[in-house]
Amino acid sequence: MKKIFFTSIILLSILACGETTKKAVPPRDGVVYEGDSLNFIKYTYKEGYLASEEPFIGGKIDGVAKHYYSNGNLRTKIEYKEARRNGIMESYYETGEKHGDIPYTNGKVHGTRHNYKKDGSLTMVCTYENGKPVPPLEEYDAGGVKIKQPTIKFSTSAGALKMELSDRTFTSVTFFKIEKEKLTEIPSSKSVGTLYGAKKGDRIRAYYKTPRGAEGAVDAKY
Repeated sequence: MKKIFFTSIILLSILACGETTKKAVPPRDGVVYEGDSLNFIKYTYKEGYLASEEPFIGGKIDGVAKHYYSNGNLRTKIEYKEARRNGIMESYYETGEKHGDIPYTNGKVHGTRHNYKKDGSLTMVCTYENGKPVPPLEEYDAGGVKIKQPTIKFSTSAGALKMELSDRTFTSVTFFKIEKEKLTEIPSSKSVGTLYGAKKGDRIRAYYKTPRGAEGAVDAKY
């Protein structure tokens, strides 16, 4: 079996969601082809260490893909089916301890995600449905104490219902009105949502991201 080694670094985005499809291309630096280049592709660091190995069927990634640190330790492992992530994506620290697990179904995060410290204690637990987080998000600080999650704060102004998240700092916030389990996005500016024609009993959901990289959701009734 012929192997062709090249020397430059090719870095892969290993945490992004979505599909992965490769077309027939000529050999590139940093790639090791084994057999038919569309059947199995390996990427290497410039020193020659294995960076990743990805199986392909019909030009689409299909099977278990693995990515490695330059010290040889496993970084991530995830199974694909016809270019979509399916199964549990496992991630590890460079020193070998487990970092987290993320469940995927047909390319979307679906199920309960866990993140861990090196000692095995939890830093986050979040449940997803078809790529979206659902309440509640559990986060833990460095001492293992559960972090308080936000609540939706309501106020009224000029006949409009205003809403914002309290108690935390966020990198992004979006609000939705829940009607018969359907979500309709509410216009917002500077993390404050504005809903006209609101009435008592309206259900609101907020999706948010924290500076720690966690994704959460919180529901409230006006």
